[in-house]
Formats: sequence, structure tokens, C-alpha cells
Amino acid sequence: MSWAEDMGYDAYDVPEYTTNGENWKHGFHVDRHENRHNISDMSDTHLLATIRYFAHLDTAPLKKEAKKRGLI
Repeated sequence: MSWAEDMGYDAYDVPEYTTNGENWKHGFHVDRHENRHNISDMSDTHLLATIRYFAHLDTAPLKKEAKKRGLI
């Protein structure tokens, strides 16, 4: 067995934060530590930083929340 198999890692386990584009449509964000945050509960700085970091994805649900708060 490989080290990964010994440690219980499966090559098919995709971290949830890699599917944030879909998560945002459902009203939540998953950070790199796999902590789940409701978009409505994210701090202003966290929300804006997330929009900037994931600019290559469709961040429309995040931008909608930021616009609602008057941030953009």
C-alpha cells in the first residue's frame, strides 16, 4: 500500500471547497480548511476577499450579497 492509502486518503476524494461555484448558488462558502460559512454571515472583508480570490469563477451569488450590503 502507498502512504496515502495507509493514511486513508483516496484519490477520488475532492475537497468540498473546490466546488464553491455550486456551493455559492446554495448560499454557502467552504474555506480551504473545509469550514462552511453561510454567505449572509460572512464578514465584509471575508466576502470581498473571496470575490477577489475566486475571480476566475462565477462569483455572482457573492457579488449579489456584497451589492446588497453596499460594498460594490
